Amino acid sequence: MNFRVARFLTNMQIKLQEEFKRSQKTEEQIAEEMGVDVEEARRRLSGSSELTTKELAELACALNKELVIFLRDPSIDR
Repeated sequence: MNFRVARFLTNMQIKLQEEFKRSQKTEEQIAEEMGVDVEEARRRLSGSSELTTKELAELACALNKELVIFLRDPSIDR
C-alpha cells in the first residue's frame, strides 16, 4: 500500500475514534443512528472494515460532525 494512503487511513481512524470518545455516545446509539447492528458499528469505529464514502458520511452524521474532505498538492508546503 502506498505510504500516503496508509497514513490517510491511519489518521482517519484516529480521528473517528477521538470523535466517538468525545461524543459520549454508546456504540448502540451510533448503530441505531446509522441503521446497522452494533457489531457493524463497532467494525466501522474500530477501522476493521473499509468504509465507503457513504458509510463515512453516515458515521460522521451519527457523531454529529460534518465530513469535509479537501485535496492538496503534497509538493506545496503547508
